[in-house]
Amino acid sequence: MAYSGKDREQLWFYDTVKEVDDNAWIIGGEALISRHNSKPPQPYWEGDQGSYFTMTQAPSPKPTTRRISDSCPIKDAILKSCKWKGLYRIGNAYLSVSANRGAQEHNTLEALKDSSFNFMVPTEYCHAVYGRLYHIVYSVLPGKSLVEVWPKTKDRDLRRKWTLQIAETYLQLSNWHNDRICGVDGGNLAHHWAVRESRIDPDSHTHEALIRNFKTVGMDCSEFVFAHNRMMPLSFMVDESNELVGIFMWEDAGFVPKDWVRTMTRANAFTESTILLHYHQWADPQDLDDWETLIEDALIEKGFREFWENFVNWRGGRLN
Repeated sequence: MAYSGKDREQLWFYDTVKEVDDNAWIIGGEALISRHNSKPPQPYWEGDQGSYFTMTQAPSPKPTTRRISDSCPIKDAILKSCKWKGLYRIGNAYLSVSANRGAQEHNTLEALKDSSFNFMVPTEYCHAVYGRLYHIVYSVLPGKSLVEVWPKTKDRDLRRKWTLQIAETYLQLSNWHNDRICGVDGGNLAHHWAVRESRIDPDSHTHEALIRNFKTVGMDCSEFVFAHNRMMPLSFMVDESNELVGIFMWEDAGFVPKDWVRTMTRANAFTESTILLHYHQWADPQDLDDWETLIEDALIEKGFREFWENFVNWRGGRLN
């Protein structure tokens, strides 16, 4: 039987999320999500209609499970989540799952919360490492993401305003310096776009390995600046007055050469938003073109450089 892309995504979701009963689910075989009618003693986050959720490690041996029901409160936020990587909307929070290979997102959120940046970041509710996977639950920011609102307006001036605000926040972030490539907690930067060889090998994400890659591409590695490293429409939240109010998806954030910011964006300005573009009806080719062009123009205006052609040749093995 042949499956469409949408069918395959649904099958991945059914394979990743298993239902224990009407109030408990296991995600990726490791994280047990439980729903409660009253506030539990352990860290929790709120759901709908007075409910509360908690996350613990799934017991061993695993309980009997069934296919998720239509009333399951867990939604695939990127429509491409799988056992080893994903983003799930559960009540009033997101659960992010990724390989535990280095810097951890809760440390990034804590550092950003204590900073003076003029945008909101999520509040962490809980985090844990289960098996080889890192799990973090954090709040949903107010407003709507650009992946949702971008195709609803054809006002190019408004779109330009949004991208300039994004570029300004990236410039603010770049004022935060470090003497090595790493996360805010000093952990390795497990940013797969900066790696050509084995992405699952921890040695591929060390400062020494990454600076070698960046130098080969031709970037200035005399200083390292803090970067979001997750440019895509889903990451940015705007309010009813069309102002940028928050940024999330900080999983890959860390200190990199400043030249990487625009190079990465030009290489892929959509990343994990690709399937969501279809869901939110980015049907007009101008929607896509404007996003890429206006983001590029805004970063140029803020003084960011790019080494996209060298990067493409390096990724393709034509530059060593």
